[in-house]
Amino acid sequence: MSVDRVLEEARACGIRLWVEGDRLRYQGPKGERTEQVLRQLREVKTDLMARLRDTEAVTVQPVSFGQRALWFEYHRDRCSTAYNYAFSARIRSEVNVEAMRLALQAQVDRHAILRTTYGLEAGEPVQRVHGYQPVAFAAVDAAGESAEDLQQIVRAASLEPFDLENGPVLRVTLYSRGPREHVLLLCAHHIAMDFQSLAVLIEELGPLYAGACGEKQGPLPTVRTQYADFARWQTQMAQG
Repeated sequence: MSVDRVLEEARACGIRLWVEGDRLRYQGPKGERTEQVLRQLREVKTDLMARLRDTEAVTVQPVSFGQRALWFEYHRDRCSTAYNYAFSARIRSEVNVEAMRLALQAQVDRHAILRTTYGLEAGEPVQRVHGYQPVAFAAVDAAGESAEDLQQIVRAASLEPFDLENGPVLRVTLYSRGPREHVLLLCAHHIAMDFQSLAVLIEELGPLYAGACGEKQGPLPTVRTQYADFARWQTQMAQG
């Protein structure tokens, strides 16, 4: 079994993996499925540890001019939600919650800006691009809520401030009032997303979710340019 497949199985089981010195460590629920995944891990242990070391790495990149302005606004008022971007949708069908989580994780894996945090290096704001970050996804049982109350809950969740230094910059919540009545909320900070990139996420989510449900899907186009590439180019242009 490939390293990618083993990692996917581990994440699906809720197993957290990390490297400590020359040892592979894990934390996860007890059960037969976990034991099965652990046996698979041992078969690819060397390659898996190399992959984990790569994904745990953090790459420091310059911020774009727009991100610099948003970083300043963030420090001026950390509780401000003026730059929250939110999208909510009603889903009137059954939802495979685990498949939804896997689809969203695939998006975080595809787009580095969704696993980026922000800090200071030598007094200057920088992007800290993480090799891997788990998606901030929550499934909430809202069976006891009226439609009006749920609308208020979703609105309040969309107005929660972000922690740009520690992340995440994207939060997704699935509220379920019944087996075929759900509301999906995607909320991101503007430092990582605008309406155009939000539209890309929504467009990608359908085929990724279908694929996670086991339906045959064609591969999505490879992401060849990340936002950090644009920010680096912009910085070089300004200095030239």
